[in-house]
Amino acid sequence: MFLDGKKHYRAKRYLEALRSFQQARSVSDRPSIVMMIANCYRQLQHPDRALAHYREYLAGWRRANHQKPSPYQQVVESHISHMKTIVELVRRGEALLQEGNPAAALPVFQAANQQNSWPRIRVGIALCHKQLGQRSRALTVIDATLAERRKVLSDWKQDHPNHLPTDHEQIERTIDRLEQLRRSVDSGAATPGQAEPSRQPALATPAAQDPPGEQPAGRSVLWLATGIATAALAVGFEVGAWVSYSQANQHFTHEPEYDTYRSLTIAGHVLAGVCAAAAGTSFVLYYMSGPDEAAASQARLWIQPTAGGATVSGALRF
Repeated sequence: MFLDGKKHYRAKRYLEALRSFQQARSVSDRPSIVMMIANCYRQLQHPDRALAHYREYLAGWRRANHQKPSPYQQVVESHISHMKTIVELVRRGEALLQEGNPAAALPVFQAANQQNSWPRIRVGIALCHKQLGQRSRALTVIDATLAERRKVLSDWKQDHPNHLPTDHEQIERTIDRLEQLRRSVDSGAATPGQAEPSRQPALATPAAQDPPGEQPAGRSVLWLATGIATAALAVGFEVGAWVSYSQANQHFTHEPEYDTYRSLTIAGHVLAGVCAAAAGTSFVLYYMSGPDEAAASQARLWIQPTAGGATVSGALRF
């Protein structure tokens, strides 16, 4: 059974591999079987179950090998860190939804969705769109996830008409949950099991204040300030490079000072080039952000004379 599971896993038939490994575990509880079950859940986009089984694998290995490090210790710990990050993002997004702050929850779920296609993440995204009044977006997410889950079942039944996949109950519960959510989006009713958004004003966070897909006002001024600052740095580094070049010419090539000033000259040119590229990018982004947004913000500079020359001070308001 274990060898069958490895064959299925190498062929990317992860549901079949999971079934074989779980059958093997009913006979033996070796840590290697637990690790392969964890790998299957990771490939099947169930980070919560993968995380639990990876931790169980490490604990079982330590018990069986007297604290001797596992040969896959680093790989498993990397998977644990990754799966833990996804699970924590989802829990944070769900907590924000319960607090009635879907605008803040949406980018959290989207960050998790960039790393994993766990159906629980998709449900969270759909709920955010629903509570934000974005009905068409909610339906798009729900329909796509429903199609994926149904395809998993249909592909399995086509290949294995005489028995169900190991996780068929979980898959069917997910499908029922998505169908229920779709009906609630269609009708505009509250989703069963999901609290209505709080009527109290949400905390003032950037995600909550700005409509999805729009940049906050004043973003263009930040690009302008960044461009001016990096352009000034580019000029400063270039001036420093030429000063170092001048100093290098005052020494013979065999003197240690010559190599020092030559290195400073090269470093100055490189840093000037990097800052110039950053400045150019910032100015491009500033012009792309639009004139209306720039007009909504204000930038002021003051030049004040001093005993040694002058100082420049300013303020950005956005």
